[in-house]
Amino acid sequence: MNNAQQQLQAALAALQQGRLDESSRLLDRVLRSVPRSVDALHLKSMVRKQSGDAAGAEALMKKALGYDPRRADIRANLGNLYAALGRPEEAVAAYREALGTAPSFRPARIGLARVLLAIGDTDASIAEARTLLDQDGGDAEAWNVLGSAHRSAGQSEDAEAAYRKA
Repeated sequence: MNNAQQQLQAALAALQQGRLDESSRLLDRVLRSVPRSVDALHLKSMVRKQSGDAAGAEALMKKALGYDPRRADIRANLGNLYAALGRPEEAVAAYREALGTAPSFRPARIGLARVLLAIGDTDASIAEARTLLDQDGGDAEAWNVLGSAHRSAGQSEDAEAAYRKA
């Protein structure tokens, strides 16, 4: 394992423990030595997001995707950022792009199902939740989204049945 990889691992651990300044410093070191490190750019975007710098997070995610456009995890995190910022159309697009590169990537599909539900597209939300359940019938979060979508559609019996399976 090289020094950049060790620093990436240390930065991830610091990020997960909420030590954002330390994580940011480690990632800056990695990016000085490997400016096109997609993983470092992605982690740095997560630091920015957790620090409240949504614009900085978005810019770093887009930069990382410019180097590796097939990274479904980054596209899903971009969708999460847009959803949190109240930009549902952009969130839907980001999640769909993630699923275009990795059709079974659960974080993108559950994010998409939630955003579709939030904007009132219950049929599409139900379809996405069902796709998740086809992949894993024990996915409690997918059952909850399905129940909420059925409830929003006025289908109380279907909603209750889904909630019971969650």
